[in-house]
Amino acid sequence: MKERITDYKGRLACLYDSETGHIESSYKGYRTSTNLEIGAEFSIQRDDAVTIVTRISKSTFNTIKIKIS
Repeated sequence: MKERITDYKGRLACLYDSETGHIESSYKGYRTSTNLEIGAEFSIQRDDAVTIVTRISKSTFNTIKIKIS
């Protein structure tokens, strides 16, 4: 099941499936997708927001939301 991950402003940053590690992001007509291995990170930057998704284990992930000055 895909989970919505938002940036610090509450905008959709990406969709992530914690079971498979599949992550996808769309912005201004461009679409990026990949499968994360355990321990891998994926970063999304949009305007002044950076969202980092890290796959911790087969079923869990961590997100960090940063505001860039």
